[in-house]
Amino acid sequence: MKNSAKHASEVHEPHSSSTEASAPGYLPPFEMVLRLLGITHLDLNSTKVNVSGPALKFLMSEVLRHVALDEEWYYDRYVDVRAAKISGDVKSSAMHFRVSGYVEGRFPRPMPFDADFYFRTYSDLARVFEPSDLDGLRHHFETRGYFEGRAGVAEHFEEAERWRAASNAKLAP
Repeated sequence: MKNSAKHASEVHEPHSSSTEASAPGYLPPFEMVLRLLGITHLDLNSTKVNVSGPALKFLMSEVLRHVALDEEWYYDRYVDVRAAKISGDVKSSAMHFRVSGYVEGRFPRPMPFDADFYFRTYSDLARVFEPSDLDGLRHHFETRGYFEGRAGVAEHFEEAERWRAASNAKLAP
């Protein structure tokens, strides 16, 4: 069970195409996803299940294929990735982001940010920042707030809160 999941992740490296994010793609049968993860329908009713790291990485990489990535911005922001691309160690910025960048906490593009919204929404920031400290507020968002599940703009607030709630929930039956 675990061997097939590991094999799948090794054989099927994520693809790098500039049109992936916008083109409708293949939707694998749910049974195939379960097989990849090494679980059954019955496991879905369990509080916890064990899946292999390689299978989870493969699944996350496939999800991340649909994230818009700004290649030039990514190379400018992460000069180590640009150097790795030049040396041939990295195929593309998209491949790097999907395979390791996301896990390392790197952004695929400039993240939407509205300092006024951020300051007004998260009252604890007033203890450290002035509303006029736009650079400080952005820095906080990019180094801490985002990773705490805070939204940088009003349009992302509901979804960020949904993810915060889910990640903090005890999903026991």
